[in-house]
Amino acid sequence: MKSNQKIGNDSKIELMLKTIARPFIDALTGLLMRTPITPNMITIFGLVITLIASYFVLQEKLLIAGIVFIAGSGLDGLDGALARKTNRQSKFGAFLDSNVDRVQEGAIFMSLALYYFNHDNISGVALSFLAMINSYLVSYARARAEGLGFKGTSGFMTRPIRVVILGTSLILTWVIPALLIISISGFITALQRGRSVWREGTILSNTDSSR
Repeated sequence: MKSNQKIGNDSKIELMLKTIARPFIDALTGLLMRTPITPNMITIFGLVITLIASYFVLQEKLLIAGIVFIAGSGLDGLDGALARKTNRQSKFGAFLDSNVDRVQEGAIFMSLALYYFNHDNISGVALSFLAMINSYLVSYARARAEGLGFKGTSGFMTRPIRVVILGTSLILTWVIPALLIISISGFITALQRGRSVWREGTILSNTDSSR
């Protein structure tokens, strides 16, 4: 059962972001198809770039960190596009991509926690960990729902939106408000996904019992 806020598996905001990014992804995919570069290589390259962004956070160069973080996370759509165009989709590729996504988010949140720790900002440290936990909770809720045969795609605070919010906040140095938004919205999104699984399960149970 689809949420009213969803079109297919993506929210309206996600669809807007994908529409904006599509011309760039298509152009880069066309170039990469002429090279020996594989989708998994792009996934790992994206991870390396995000780790560099985390380093810039620790160096207190938040503007550069934000730009690099968005660039590295943006490769998340490129590896999938290349895999589809070259018929190199695989279960391992999907597994690798999902795990790298978590490492990327963890690295940037941990670097922010250390950044605020060095500035004796306990609120910043707490919000960094809280944002990381709720981001993981959102992703795990979807993965667990899909493992049980449900969609689990409800809610607003999906990974692409988290990337845009966090990357933009680094560039503008408005990180604390962004962490607060991600923390609260992430928790609400996880609850929405739990509710959607409960509703789908209830509908399925009622359907089965009426047969």
